[in-house]
Amino acid sequence: MGRAEDTGPGANRGLFASPAQEALSAAFPAAVECDNQPAYAPGVRRLPLLLALAIVANLLAAACGGSPAAPAATVTPEATATPGPNVLTVRGPDGQSARVTVEFAVTPEERQKGLMFREALAADAGMLFVFPRDNAGGFWMKDTLVPLTIAYIDASGTVQELREGVPRDLTNLRPAAAYRYVLEVNKGWFEANGLGVGAHVELPSGTPTLVR
Repeated sequence: MGRAEDTGPGANRGLFASPAQEALSAAFPAAVECDNQPAYAPGVRRLPLLLALAIVANLLAAACGGSPAAPAATVTPEATATPGPNVLTVRGPDGQSARVTVEFAVTPEERQKGLMFREALAADAGMLFVFPRDNAGGFWMKDTLVPLTIAYIDASGTVQELREGVPRDLTNLRPAAAYRYVLEVNKGWFEANGLGVGAHVELPSGTPTLVR
């Protein structure tokens, strides 16, 4: 038994009209195909173009069983593990490590002043003294107000000796062996981080290179 022919509005939809087409026909009921007649029945107000396009897009999405596309997820780049140009890393023989943000003392005047007159020092901050050649002179705590641990470091970056500096003490803290660098940090910093003599110091990328 054949299907009765539909002669009403939208008869040219065909046998397999989609839900979107059904919805469009409902939204625009009086559309005709004749060139000499209006595209809309009398009394039907034309919708603004953008609104009509939005309606059509939503209807097509609904007919296909889809849903509006979700906004693309924002990808947050992973934090880099590369330390900054003034961040020094100390690594122990068992793999433990800690970082210190340092100031550089490079010129004779900077090395002479050091951390004098500072009333406080941040927990993971310090000062790195850089020498142009191996040095054997000692350090003292004249006019230094913060208790310090002083690490004497050889040219290869190995911590050779640790000395404790007492504020305003004039004792010459001379190490047993020559050194190329000295790191001053808060007293107890090495012990708190499980580090000590024999640890390796990775100099900051911004460490000045001195000509001998």
